[in-house]
Amino acid sequence: MGDGRAEVYNTGRSIVNGFQITTANDAQERDPAAWALYGTDDAIISSNHSTGDFENWTLIDSGSIELPVDRLTEGDVVDVTNDKAFTSYRMVFTE
Repeated sequence: MGDGRAEVYNTGRSIVNGFQITTANDAQERDPAAWALYGTDDAIISSNHSTGDFENWTLIDSGSIELPVDRLTEGDVVDVTNDKAFTSYRMVFTE
């Protein structure tokens, strides 16, 4: 994937300490290989499917990810190092 697209999740105040990705039904080369997770307490004013640049984001954690070759298959849970609650999160797939 690697297009840097961000998905913003307004979760209410919570602590994210992991996530899991399921592979899509298309090509393996489109799967993300790296990620960065950000948090904010700002009100979300960025539009959906944007880069989310109108808020002040704090980098929480980042890393690489290996997903299964099989399609429509859950990957392993990825642990996130985080002990701070935020009201919204932004996941960016960097590769």
